[in-house]
Amino acid sequence: MGAQGDKLRGEKTRLHQLSTDTRALLDSTTEIAADRKAGDQSWSGPQAERVRGELKVWKGKLATIADQLDAEGGQRGRDADAADSKFGRRPSSP
Repeated sequence: MGAQGDKLRGEKTRLHQLSTDTRALLDSTTEIAADRKAGDQSWSGPQAERVRGELKVWKGKLATIADQLDAEGGQRGRDADAADSKFGRRPSSP
């Protein structure tokens, strides 16, 4: 594999990891907010519902960003394969 292909594959790996980390950003917070009890007390009322709603919106936005990172990582992998095949090297497997 050529240097350009290796560089692109490294970027693909980093983008995929960033996507995974992005998806995980609100996981524990959302789980806590979804559990209607915090410790021994119930977490309810208009403020709690507002926060749950906002967390849902932000989780959706982060999922969109993560999808875009995955798509860009996939493009980097295809670009790496193209760079390798341009120089007569065998493309890597996905």
